[in-house]
Amino acid sequence: LYQAALIASSNSSAIALGEAVANGSNTKFVQMMNDQARQWGMTVQFVSSSGLDNTDLRQYHYNLPNTSKNAQNLVSAKDISTIASHLLQVFPGITKWSSLKSLKVGSQVLINENSLLPGGTYYKAGNHVDGLKNGFTENAGLCLTITYWHNGRHLIATIIDSDTIFSSMDQLIASINKKYTTQSLSLNGQKFTLGKKKVLAVPSNSSTVVWYKKGTS
Repeated sequence: LYQAALIASSNSSAIALGEAVANGSNTKFVQMMNDQARQWGMTVQFVSSSGLDNTDLRQYHYNLPNTSKNAQNLVSAKDISTIASHLLQVFPGITKWSSLKSLKVGSQVLINENSLLPGGTYYKAGNHVDGLKNGFTENAGLCLTITYWHNGRHLIATIIDSDTIFSSMDQLIASINKKYTTQSLSLNGQKFTLGKKKVLAVPSNSSTVVWYKKGTS
């Protein structure tokens, strides 16, 4: 179910997984999603675990109680990227699956529609894309969140409601790579005075990488 939801964008798999987490209750799981988003400081509205809106879910009788027949998931591109960031922190191994163009499960072949991956129409080796998820609804249009590597850092980019998500994402990656650069800086211990006490703060790492726009200091 997890592989089907991630690789092949299976809505029914996403719903089934949510129900499994919430002891069989789709309504409870969507509430958990909204509660989690608020804990992360986001102002969002989820009406489904799959990304489908009530207009899509009505025929399957999965509309949430006390929501209108036209209620939609309201999530910004920044919010989606924030969720992806939390996901990568707790489960970095997700890219093992999100980077696959296809996977056979039983007698079915799951097809990943992310054309930025190896073998895809818009694949570029220099972009180092390894995920993450694309989707579509009538209201949201074509949407895509990707993860990719640049200068040793795992980055996230999201485009929503676009008819050219793959070519636009290639342009976005190229723009970021062109405009931003990095510099390695040494980190030293710092002494601070807190009240009458002196504290020595020693960094856990001896160096860090600072990102900045080219042409600025």
